[in-house]
Amino acid sequence: MNSNIIIGTNVFVNKMKTIKNQDIPCNYLKKTEDIQKYTCFNSAYNSKLIWDKKKKFDKDTYVVKNKIHTLINDFSDKSKNKREFISYLNKLTEIKKKDIYIKIQDIIKQNGNDKDFFDILYNFIIKSDIKNLNINLNIKIFDFLDNEIVKNNIEEIWNNFITNKEWIPPQYILENELMTGNEDDVIYNLYCEYVKWKKKNNAIITILILLVKDSIKIKELLDNIYSYLINYISTSSNMYRHVIDILLEDIIIIISYYKNEEIINNFNNMDLSIFENSSKFHIYNIIGKK
Repeated sequence: MNSNIIIGTNVFVNKMKTIKNQDIPCNYLKKTEDIQKYTCFNSAYNSKLIWDKKKKFDKDTYVVKNKIHTLINDFSDKSKNKREFISYLNKLTEIKKKDIYIKIQDIIKQNGNDKDFFDILYNFIIKSDIKNLNINLNIKIFDFLDNEIVKNNIEEIWNNFITNKEWIPPQYILENELMTGNEDDVIYNLYCEYVKWKKKNNAIITILILLVKDSIKIKELLDNIYSYLINYISTSSNMYRHVIDILLEDIIIIISYYKNEEIINNFNNMDLSIFENSSKFHIYNIIGKK
């Protein structure tokens, strides 16, 4: 006998319509209003915006309608080309890619494959929500840049990422429960910082996986993340699911491009009862890559 209680959609909707604000405790309504000031709890939240807080005297970046715009007090041809480059990145879609690729290549050629275009492209991707970005369209643009510039910069980013273990979450993520209700506004701020860090980390790993193209190096990264995850589960006095989910998401990104049977089998043999539902979902996703 099925023990689940199923409520029809119409019943649920009609009940919601009967609920009035005066039926909701005032402290809940007040808290709902308060948290609207935190961008990551707002439906208009944009990951590009939160990474553009740092302002410079000669350069100010902001986001309007999910597009990155850059205002520069330098009106030279080179500066103009950089602004056009960013504009085309914002307009890039599967339908428009042929024409936009041609325009992007022309801009790069006019500026002699300047390294600045690598930096603009790289930062554009890591400031974007990787899950909502057609990553393959943007990765293709690296092919238009000087091969040595791309190779040297990616190697430097990779070495820093591995040497400094930049994939390990910062201490404020490791030491705080960020996924439960809390009246402390500090937790809301930390949660927003956590969302920013996770999106950037996902984007960096994706770029590196697609551009490094070295299965030995990538396996090293995968093994390191997996080992850290197992150690965290085994030794942490507080096993926070948001930390586990970050590491699982990293593993999913990697094995989506470089399948590893050993890692997948390890997850297949795990006791999933110790995990929260969100973590179980990620693990099932990993097992499904077999």
